[in-house]
Order: sequence, then C-alpha cells, then structure tokens
Amino acid sequence: MLGLSVGKVILLLLAALVVWMFFRYRARVRLIREAFKEMQRQAEQAARDSAPRPPVSLHACTVCGAYVAADAPPCGRPDCPQGRRRA
Repeated sequence: MLGLSVGKVILLLLAALVVWMFFRYRARVRLIREAFKEMQRQAEQAARDSAPRPPVSLHACTVCGAYVAADAPPCGRPDCPQGRRRA
C-alpha cells in the first residue's frame, strides 16, 4: 500500500509548513513593496504640488531694529513705522 510511516507524515507536514510560510512571506513582501510605492507616489505628488515660494524682501524697522517683510501689517506699537510705510 502506501506505507506511510510516522517519519514520512512528519516530513510531509514539514514540507507543507515550509510551502505555507513561503507564500506568507511572499504576500508580506508584496504588501511592503506596494506600501513603499504608494509612499513614493505621495512624496512625488507633494513635491510637484509645492511650488517654490518667491523670495521675501525684508527691511530693518527704524524703531526696534527687527527685520520685517515690506508688505507686513503694523505690529501694534504706537510708534511703529510699518503702517505708514507704503512705497
């Protein structure tokens, strides 16, 4: 007949376990690869969406010496020249 001994059954179960673990490993690698590709795609999309900002022209405040943007609103100090400066 078949002549299945305990050793053959254990070897058959071990082979099935190895095949099952191999397919689990391949599925996990595929999921990680897909996640990595999705992260790359999102990073490339973010890089394309972020347009370079134009440089900001700064000048020193005559009262406090802090550098502020030329088109910034006044800071709220009563002697702030920023609100009057519209060149």
